[in-house]
Amino acid sequence: MSNSLGILIAEDEENTIIYQTYKRMGFDVVGHQMPSDALDCVRERRGSLDVGIIDLWMNWPGQGKLDKEAGLVLLKKIKSEIDPDLGVVVLTGHGSEPEEDCRKAGASAFILKATTETWDLLDVAVAKAAIESLQKRLTTLSGRPANLSENAFRDQLEERMAQAKAFAQKLNIPT
Repeated sequence: MSNSLGILIAEDEENTIIYQTYKRMGFDVVGHQMPSDALDCVRERRGSLDVGIIDLWMNWPGQGKLDKEAGLVLLKKIKSEIDPDLGVVVLTGHGSEPEEDCRKAGASAFILKATTETWDLLDVAVAKAAIESLQKRLTTLSGRPANLSENAFRDQLEERMAQAKAFAQKLNIPT
């Protein structure tokens, strides 16, 4: 388990600028193009992921075309079946119509890709979602791996919280 802020990027395009940017910042970033792979990742890395960034339009395996519901289905499965404490930011370049559904399903933020403020909004949403997720984990210790003591897990969470707060401070977000 990494002591860096853990970010899952579920996006239909491989190696996106989002992935590259957060990787260069020193975060522990993992990316998946298929919702099913992203779900497996959240299951395997529960407790080490602090934020998920999900593209609303993705491909299900074998489908061969983008599905406008794939990201919402992924969000619902993550929040209801795997990790309700994971902060999730939803991105889309296809309009804001599903925003209410995403918020009801537990999204921390909903961001349109096509605006000039997209990157600033995404950074703010990631910082806030990470801090919120880590606060929940520090309270409940949810997602603690069986091979890690409570104190060791708490220490890792506190290191990741410090990284999330430093990121938030760079963005002038009060913590």
